Amino acid sequence: MGVPMEKRAGIEEMLTYLPYFENLEEDKICKIVTEELAEDGTMPVEHLLYRSPLLGFIEDTYVANVLIQNYVDIMNLEAMGEIELEVLVYGLEQASYELTMAVLTCIIVQEKYAKGIWQIAAKEGWFLKILQRLQELMEEE
Repeated sequence: MGVPMEKRAGIEEMLTYLPYFENLEEDKICKIVTEELAEDGTMPVEHLLYRSPLLGFIEDTYVANVLIQNYVDIMNLEAMGEIELEVLVYGLEQASYELTMAVLTCIIVQEKYAKGIWQIAAKEGWFLKILQRLQELMEEE
């Protein structure tokens, strides 16, 4: 039930980020940048600028080709309809490789729609829990 052979190299690359997430300092996740008041009087806008190595981790998930396109279907099927992300993350101890990767994919993809989810995932230890589960799955035959 572990990690498929064709995905092992990519997962091993991702696991090199374990020490970063184990010793994560909140101020090293991202920087909040505030745009100044525009000439037309509109309010300032805040943006998150993510820092390395978090950006490297996200990029490496794409390069390693381990993300799952049908992640919502897998989360619905394997989690029996429970798709509240936080609940899924904290229930990963017994999760399959497919569900673990579906949760990771969901977090990574959702940054486009829910700005700040990478910050939450890093700060709350979600990425760490995912990597720890992947490490366990790598050890399974």
